[in-house]
Amino acid sequence: MSGAGVSARPGNFILWPALDVLDGRAVRLRQGREAEATDYGPALEAAARWFSAGLNRLHLVDLAAAFGRKTCLPDLLPKLLALNPSAIVQAAGGLRNADSAVALVEAGAARVVVGSLIYRNPAEAEALAGRLGGARCVAALDAEGGTVLIAGWRERTGEPVAEACSRALAMGYGECLVTDVARDGMGTGPNLDLYSGLASIGVPVIASGGIRDAADLASLSSLPGLRGAVAGRALYEGTLAPSDMAEAGP
Repeated sequence: MSGAGVSARPGNFILWPALDVLDGRAVRLRQGREAEATDYGPALEAAARWFSAGLNRLHLVDLAAAFGRKTCLPDLLPKLLALNPSAIVQAAGGLRNADSAVALVEAGAARVVVGSLIYRNPAEAEALAGRLGGARCVAALDAEGGTVLIAGWRERTGEPVAEACSRALAMGYGECLVTDVARDGMGTGPNLDLYSGLASIGVPVIASGGIRDAADLASLSSLPGLRGAVAGRALYEGTLAPSDMAEAGP
């Protein structure tokens, strides 16, 4: 059930409905495993449903590209924006170089989310932030056991997530999207200890992984400094209502 009666979120806490795309379908994975995908129908139909419900943001992830296959986002983004020209799309998945990230902005993405590039080619990742500006660049830092994974969660960097966040911010990235891999798609609740620890040291964090309902959003938004959250499976399966995701900020 949705969280009617849960206290309002601060205006600077931004909620991002997730649209993870695989072969043109809206899907959700469990802990990033492609073999454990739940299909929620055509991606464009899912987007249209959220737009019709009054949601104006999307956290758009190209799963095929994240797994090293051909990207679909340059073709998909204009179709999404045709459904809602005022939509604010945050695009992620398989951005292996600066040119691919810039291409998504040119296709209509308001922001790009970069992960592996920060480790594969730090100089290029930093140059991208300088080229687009920190407000349009988000560092994707996927955490398991307190350290960062890359390459679709297949490779371990060994770098503590707090250190990775600090390094990304020093490179010019405006925010860090921190996903708790163990909780992603599991509906077990967000890792409040992880996010409160990062917020306490001043990291501008978007939380992702495990959100079940509006009460979880309220718990996250109560953490000082947390910038927002991404919700996926809970929204698709109805434990989180679109009204719970209504934008609280400008």
